[in-house]
Amino acid sequence: NDPVFWLHHAFLDLQWYRWQRAHRNHRYLPAEPPRPGDAQHDRVVARHEKLPPWQETPDQLEDVSRIYRYA
Repeated sequence: NDPVFWLHHAFLDLQWYRWQRAHRNHRYLPAEPPRPGDAQHDRVVARHEKLPPWQETPDQLEDVSRIYRYA
């Protein structure tokens, strides 16, 4: 319930939104999951994989424009 915390994170969200708008061709990486034997295997979720324990994928969550907009 710290107001500075909320202001800080709202600002970070705004910066992320601005970056997304300026770099529309850059997508969340990786596009494919790390292969078995890779240090990141089972730790990194690819764009099309569901984020456990939910049913959404990074592709579905990347665009926040349907949820909110900045004035």
